Amino acid sequence: MLEIKVPTQNEIESINKLIENNDLSKIYIEGCISNCMVVYDQKKMIGAAGFIKKDTYALITFIVVDKKRRREYIGSGLVKALLNLADNYGVKKVVSNFGEEFLLKLDFVYTSQSDKKKYCEIFESKDINLKDSMVEVILPDYFLKGCNCSKQ
Repeated sequence: MLEIKVPTQNEIESINKLIENNDLSKIYIEGCISNCMVVYDQKKMIGAAGFIKKDTYALITFIVVDKKRRREYIGSGLVKALLNLADNYGVKKVVSNFGEEFLLKLDFVYTSQSDKKKYCEIFESKDINLKDSMVEVILPDYFLKGCNCSKQ
């Protein structure tokens, strides 16, 4: 049975191991563990995602699902749980500068060039390349739509 939950400080190493085992670059999660969600199957962590928050904005910093468990809709459930967490924290807009193809299937939309510049300033990020595309979703409006899981 799958369980999606907010991790504890004790689970940071497990998240880092999942990230490393799935060929993602090292991500600093220690400071934002309360802005993460993890997925367990029995006692094995099989997915994790997190964001950083500034005011009413959130930037997704990572989404990872174990290579052996992809295409099982675990990622979509994980992202929706992450969006619910962000909504509970008062976030009004969630953005991401990676995973565009996957997130578009989950009803994210492309941002404008001017919004990308704004997000760079908000998150004081040099990691957001203005040449790359970026996607966003507005909360809580996102939850008013029906599930589009069949698009995957």
